[in-house]
Amino acid sequence: MFFKKNPLLSVITPSFNQASFIEETIESVLRQDYERVEHIVVDGGSTDGTVEILKKYRLKFPNFHFISEKDKGQSNALNKGLNMAKGDIIGWLNSDDTYLPGAISKAVESFKKNPLCGMVYGKADFTDENNQPIRPYPVYPFTLEKLFNECIICQPAAFIKKEVFREFGGADESLYFCMDYDLWMKIAKRYPIGYIDENLATSRLHSQAKTVREMNKIGFLEIFKVSNRNFGTVSNHWVWAFAVNNFPKGRFWLLENLKKHSIFGPSPKILNAQTVKSNWGVQDIAIQLDPTIHTPVHTIILQKNNPNERYMVLIDDKHVRGLKYNKDTIEIPLGFNQSDFQLKLIPHTGGGYRVGSSSSESITMDLLLLSKEEYEFFRHLENGPRKIKGWLNEKRTPVPKF
Repeated sequence: MFFKKNPLLSVITPSFNQASFIEETIESVLRQDYERVEHIVVDGGSTDGTVEILKKYRLKFPNFHFISEKDKGQSNALNKGLNMAKGDIIGWLNSDDTYLPGAISKAVESFKKNPLCGMVYGKADFTDENNQPIRPYPVYPFTLEKLFNECIICQPAAFIKKEVFREFGGADESLYFCMDYDLWMKIAKRYPIGYIDENLATSRLHSQAKTVREMNKIGFLEIFKVSNRNFGTVSNHWVWAFAVNNFPKGRFWLLENLKKHSIFGPSPKILNAQTVKSNWGVQDIAIQLDPTIHTPVHTIILQKNNPNERYMVLIDDKHVRGLKYNKDTIEIPLGFNQSDFQLKLIPHTGGGYRVGSSSSESITMDLLLLSKEEYEFFRHLENGPRKIKGWLNEKRTPVPKF
């Protein structure tokens, strides 16, 4: 793509109930020293006074446009704006973030010097509710390996060719949290990425920001999803950050979610588990493994309801020895590789805990089958969160597909 002398740049701002911040966002666009800019705000039907602010700017500035209607989230709003945009370059500026003076002219100049780039980006700062700097966003000069390891691109400091944005279908509307990281990965695998060694934007951290509110609950798991999708694996940095930030939820919860995203490679999975009978507290469970996964089961982890529960465990009617009891789990060494087996739990004192109560009820929330590497990580978590990074770097070597 060859740029005109002064290409039009379209800034798209998804918005919903951000009356406290959006005026500052709009003003940061208007204060830019580059003349050929249109600003499109796609509002999701705000009820907090945002629309009144938008109407005021539309009356004053011919290149300011907005719509306000119910949407399907931030990605959907961004894609609406993309369809409205007339510019050759897209800036994506959320309604609580701001551009620094000269950001747009620097981005345009970078594209002119590097016309093959699919996108360019610069440095940025995290700011507080009053837009006062807190610390720099961890932005670094671009390499694909760095992007795989962590998100080194700050979204408000990034500018994308519109034709490239459209080539990938805009933002993935199935994603709630890391649609930007997903987009950077897609672009980076196909186009050169330009780096501007100057501060271009601010990213505001406040109590309602998704970065603050949803990272642990949704963010890390979406990052696992998009990293697996684009690179075939997940970096140790993201596994470490997920484990450290969610450590209070317990080892069972951590391993359950790591297994869902194959963090330690193909992981043994339960295809079907049925309670055969449940008399006098005895749990008798027929377990069928997924035959497409050939990784042997090293250890079964059972989640307990109370720390005092003790069981005799039989696998295919053979007594299992060497059980390890923890506060909330029991570790059962398996010691063989087969596609199905029968697990029987006989409480030492009356009343076992609920693993499954009917022949059709899934029990995967209470039982985990771990590979050797998964079990080693499970055990290492006993040492606390501070030592996780060292173990990962020593024992786990992800090989991304670039």
